[in-house]
Amino acid sequence: MGLSGIPVAEMLREIMSNCAASVTVVTCQAGGRDHGLTVSAFTSVSMQPPLVLVCIGGEAGGGEMLRRAGGFTVNLLRLGTVPVARRFSSPEEDRFAGLALQPPTVPGAGPILPDQACAYLECRIVDSLEAGDHIIFIGQVEKADRLSPDPPLVYWRRSYARPAFD
Repeated sequence: MGLSGIPVAEMLREIMSNCAASVTVVTCQAGGRDHGLTVSAFTSVSMQPPLVLVCIGGEAGGGEMLRRAGGFTVNLLRLGTVPVARRFSSPEEDRFAGLALQPPTVPGAGPILPDQACAYLECRIVDSLEAGDHIIFIGQVEKADRLSPDPPLVYWRRSYARPAFD
């Protein structure tokens, strides 16, 4: 416990809620099906080679799907897509129903959400690491593109927020 008397894990959660994060839908193709889930733990790792990482909760089941797929697509959601972010974080069976989909070009990567994302990255998994209750997947970016000039959807203080630009 720190000076506040609050347990460290609880304080970490509170402090991290003040760090704004991009909201993404990470998709993959495994077992002949498309899979996807909302992920806010996403960041770049390296420009040479181009690497990014996503952290998937072990209990979410998505980690096993990504391992089997060998690749993934990061769809950076654009402002105004909160319903899609919620859909992909829910237990809903067919999360892709009614959405426009663009097929990936990288093996194992999942569908691109062209009407929901302002950008996407198709990745090949080059490493993974279990860390606490999450799995960290490092992907080499094989293809990337901007789809819209719209600002990204952001998660801040445990809710979806509009990014502020000064």
